[in-house]
Amino acid sequence: MRLASIGLQSAMTLAIGWVCAPADFGELVIIMAHASVGATLCAGGALQGALRIAHLVEPGSVWQGPVLRFLVRSALRRAVIGSALVATALWFNPAVSAAGVTTGTLLALGLTLSSACSGFTVARGQAPISQAYDLFLRLPLQGAVVAVLYTTNQLSGPRLAAAAAVAAAAHGGALLARLPLRAAPGRQVPRAMTVLLSRFITSASANAVLFALLCSLEVLLGSRFVSAEGIAPLGIAGRVAGALAMLHGAVFDFHAASVARALRSQQSTNVNQLVRRIAIEATALTLTTMVASTAAMLMMPEVVPTTYLMAIGPLWILLAARLVTGALGPAPALLTLRGMHMQLATATCVGILVETVCILLLAVDWGALGLAIAAGAGICAYAAMARVSAASILGHHRRTKRRPDSESSCNEDRIRS
Repeated sequence: MRLASIGLQSAMTLAIGWVCAPADFGELVIIMAHASVGATLCAGGALQGALRIAHLVEPGSVWQGPVLRFLVRSALRRAVIGSALVATALWFNPAVSAAGVTTGTLLALGLTLSSACSGFTVARGQAPISQAYDLFLRLPLQGAVVAVLYTTNQLSGPRLAAAAAVAAAAHGGALLARLPLRAAPGRQVPRAMTVLLSRFITSASANAVLFALLCSLEVLLGSRFVSAEGIAPLGIAGRVAGALAMLHGAVFDFHAASVARALRSQQSTNVNQLVRRIAIEATALTLTTMVASTAAMLMMPEVVPTTYLMAIGPLWILLAARLVTGALGPAPALLTLRGMHMQLATATCVGILVETVCILLLAVDWGALGLAIAAGAGICAYAAMARVSAASILGHHRRTKRRPDSESSCNEDRIRS
């Protein structure tokens, strides 16, 4: 279902880019980028926080009601702050209309509810339910609204963003209704636990926001220098590259349990073998995507929308960057599993810095192509820095290997106690 969801979402975006005017599609891309970062700020740590206390939220636990109520209230409080920041950022963006500011704010709220409730559902061991609601509720509802807008000739960036907001809110509301929020109404989560859990969610959200900025900076910052029509090709190229990144994540998820066991047993040889296997599979997947993209370009009709023609160059640049990141292996995931969040944050900040400099140098003269180069350079710098930081995990720095492993073992013992 996850692969079907990725494919359907990509197909919907590509179809919107085909029938929508470049300026309207570009405004939609800008609104979506801002709303996604805002939702990540609010709910980026929801899944990690719920997983940390998964034994308390799983079905049958007497604490599931109080803990879920606390998590939902926390997400909603953060949503207010996040939506205000999104509204402010969109208001000062010259490519977004007043209607786009309103719908972008609503979209941030809807995505926050959807992301948080999906995370809580996954933490309860019900990931297939979350995926089913996404595949059979959110995406069909959004597609139906888009179809109505198309048939009535009312396609515009704000209206398309409103369609996504309605679908996200329906998805989040449906998942929220399934959560046992009324269980054990008289039981309260201890104060000490709420403080520790809030800090953990905040730190997890910070790393998630940094990565979201890295993946969206070419739109968030680039739209200050490039018009909405110039941003539109990035919507096409970025959607294909983003779907490929999700597939890379799915490849790692398939091997995640084996990687975690190898890390716990401190078997660097097994970790290296798994990392190489994941890198080979991700590279093969990227090459397959490149071949499929080439075939699609060759079979395009003679009358092709301008947005698609302008997206060819950025698409190949972003796919080349994903080829590099896939070959470097899942180093960021290794850092996360090892609890090396500071190193991961440092790698992300390096990627953001590289991308920002490239945007400032290339955006005005090169337009969408320059923004794609900046995005590719940023993601490659991030992956390379993460690989360097994960060298000790992979056993490449044998002289400094014992100390981190002993420290991590001590930390694991403290956590268990």
